[in-house]
Amino acid sequence: RGLRMNGVTLNLEGKANETLGVLVNCTGHCRRPLVPCQNYGTCVEHYNHYTCNCSVSAYEGPFCNYDIGAYFYQGSWVRYNIMTTPMHVVREFSNIVHQPLQPLPGYNLTGEIVGLNFRTSSAPAVLLYISTFVNDYLAILLRDDGILQLRYQLGTLPYVYSLSTRSVADGQPHRINITRVNRTLYTQLDYFPVMVHHFSAFV
Repeated sequence: RGLRMNGVTLNLEGKANETLGVLVNCTGHCRRPLVPCQNYGTCVEHYNHYTCNCSVSAYEGPFCNYDIGAYFYQGSWVRYNIMTTPMHVVREFSNIVHQPLQPLPGYNLTGEIVGLNFRTSSAPAVLLYISTFVNDYLAILLRDDGILQLRYQLGTLPYVYSLSTRSVADGQPHRINITRVNRTLYTQLDYFPVMVHHFSAFV
């Protein structure tokens, strides 16, 4: 508004009012979107609308609010290796010296956050298994009777928790959330109250 060029003050507001495609006081759609992008989706500005980029999340849809699911035939599974090349070298070295590894910089050993949805009529079944190159692991599985069970090997002692009192192999959708903060474990199945568990002080 106060721009001067060659000694002449330019009327930028007037130019904006008469220029096609320019809106006065426009702050963009992503500053205050009607429906925010969810689950870590990012807002992308366009000429007269916005979209949500869901590529960094496990969701899809116009606002990154739909789970990306998969159908698994009985006996099938998916394995994902998140170990980087330097970590692979460290693992091989640990196998040589036969000693447990100390925590490495950049890797958080004080907690996990796990959330997943599932629907099945088959039991027993392994829903999720996460292991490290030491003895620690986390497993979510269904027993023969369909009871949801969490198995945690953390430190020296294995822990087994039943997360349901009835069979969840009922063909209905279920959601499980697991959060560990140091020696405290929080679990929630569907919309039931959060359950709190405590690990031994030796962990």
